[in-house]
Amino acid sequence: MIYPEFCFRDTAFGGVNKRNAVLKAAEVSSAAPESASDCYATWHRFPDSYRSGAVSTGSTGGFKGPSYADFLPFDFDGDDLGAVQAKVCEFLKVLEVSYDIDNLTGVRCFFSGKKGFHVYLSPALFGGWSPSAKLPGALRMLSEKMGAGSDTAIYDQNRLLRLNNTKHSETGMFKVQLAPSTLLHCSIEEIMALAQNPQDYADDWTDAETVSECALLWKSILATPERHRDPGTPQILFPKLGEGEGRDVAAFRIARTLRDGHVERSLALEILKLWDSTQSPSLVSTDGAGILEKKLQNAYGEVAVEEGGPISPEDIRTPMDLADDYSAYIAKLKERKIGLGWTEVDTTMRGIAPGEVVTIIAKSGVGKTAVLQNICIWLACQRVTNLFCSMEQPLAQCFERFVQMVTNQSGTVVEENWEATEKATREFVNSELGSFTLTCGIPGLTLPKLEEALDAAEAKTGKTVEVVAIDYMGLLDTHELDSTLYGQVSRAARELKNLAKRRDLVVILLCQVNRAAGDEGDTPLTMHSGRESGAIEESADFLIGLYRPDIKTDNRKICLQLLKSRKGSLGTWDLNFDTKSLRITS
Repeated sequence: MIYPEFCFRDTAFGGVNKRNAVLKAAEVSSAAPESASDCYATWHRFPDSYRSGAVSTGSTGGFKGPSYADFLPFDFDGDDLGAVQAKVCEFLKVLEVSYDIDNLTGVRCFFSGKKGFHVYLSPALFGGWSPSAKLPGALRMLSEKMGAGSDTAIYDQNRLLRLNNTKHSETGMFKVQLAPSTLLHCSIEEIMALAQNPQDYADDWTDAETVSECALLWKSILATPERHRDPGTPQILFPKLGEGEGRDVAAFRIARTLRDGHVERSLALEILKLWDSTQSPSLVSTDGAGILEKKLQNAYGEVAVEEGGPISPEDIRTPMDLADDYSAYIAKLKERKIGLGWTEVDTTMRGIAPGEVVTIIAKSGVGKTAVLQNICIWLACQRVTNLFCSMEQPLAQCFERFVQMVTNQSGTVVEENWEATEKATREFVNSELGSFTLTCGIPGLTLPKLEEALDAAEAKTGKTVEVVAIDYMGLLDTHELDSTLYGQVSRAARELKNLAKRRDLVVILLCQVNRAAGDEGDTPLTMHSGRESGAIEESADFLIGLYRPDIKTDNRKICLQLLKSRKGSLGTWDLNFDTKSLRITS
């Protein structure tokens, strides 16, 4: 046993309410009664102070010290076991392909005995970890970075997991270990048949070896800087301050703290108002009713560092700090990078990472929206959840275009045959897009409303939105951002970049070109063709131009120009444009 001083686990035999019976880890399996159901133990191991605290207080609940975990668990649950199994199989394929875990060595799979599966990963895959009070939080972050979409509630330090080869009281089935090949190739009925009795299982991790991709990801988690305060000068979150004592700085700090705690913006504003009402005089009475909204917008949108706001040593990066940042970026790129669906273009762009913005500019009528919907379909095929915000097309037309693209039919054929083919078409489109491509048809979205749409999409599907596709910049409601159109567009472009970074997603934004460029949509564009503001190209990580050189003749080609790339290489590609189905292919 590695770290033998961490040798205690809490147990609960006969139900989770029977916990606080701390045993040595080596004794847990043998101590569980053979006839008992619902036997659990913590998946973390603890030192003797954990046991002694439970003896003296009768509970393990107050322990906040160091612990060690023999594996990283992922918990997949749902009422549709077949769907849950498919989700687990998808995760196993990601482990094998994206993380290069050959033959899934160091991976253990279990059927829970009722409505779910567990997947355990050996620490050896990540280069190992050490006991720490911060280990549970780091493992939670690691699981989230791996993007399995599993239940994150299990990463509490004192969480119980059902013991292997023990019975579930409701179903009479056992939690049993399954070979990954069994999970990948057997039906749910066959798995449930195996769970009628205990099964042999591997009780060690001797097959596990360090995998560079996993180790790099773990290193990026450890390198994530934490902000520390001098313990001798503690700060009060809600101080009572007089005029000239830094109330504006305090308001900004409170807003940042609420943002970091994932407090919704509307609730954060009410908290700020409550705090401000205790000040003498209040910020609102001194600077006007909009001052708190401004502080909140700066904190949540990270528009700029507030004048006089706290800057810590962690904000200053040494070359080694930058190297750590780059390692984290490479890990993110390997784990979650996306492409647009055209091989040569994607190879040149080298992948788009969360936090980056792709702006696509073109003359009206060239096919920007068709390009964007083709990208959304490609993302769905890659199982990347994306939100298509269509502020121009009616929702019926959005759907018709999706049907055209996935069925290779004209809009006329789709419309005329809908009543006869509705059921088959519904099923086929669902099989292609599932709930990975979502559509929001609310016109005139403001930036706060755009964030509400993202929250609503995630609430509806239970999936994190990884890409937001906006059709298009000119239809966003930006009048509150500035008094001039130039200022509104400039501010909106920068705020969308902030949105991408803050929510760790990719923004793909359509934008019209100015009148002087590409008048007929058949001539190449330049980097400065974006309408109304230079901030459009400044804020974009990738700037793509579209034009149709043969728009007046056979009209079967669309040219894609990579006009700007923060990764260096540029280029122009001719793509096939099927005007019947609106499909765009290499």
